[in-house]
Amino acid sequence: MKLTLSFLSFFMSIVILSSCEKEYSSDYVRWGEKIDGGNSIELLEEHNIPYKLKKGIIYIPEDAVNKASYCCS
Repeated sequence: MKLTLSFLSFFMSIVILSSCEKEYSSDYVRWGEKIDGGNSIELLEEHNIPYKLKKGIIYIPEDAVNKASYCCS
């Protein structure tokens, strides 16, 4: 019984932790500009939001815009 309960607890922990990571699949949209002294890139990395940087412009997946606005504005 104790072994079954331990296994169940372990399994539920794995399920919960794996469901916390979001996979973004939409097209990248312009989100902002990289500003000297700004911390936008660091905040995106800290919150596991993928980004692309082209000519000083930050692009993020369209389905990550709300999360990025909430955590990085």
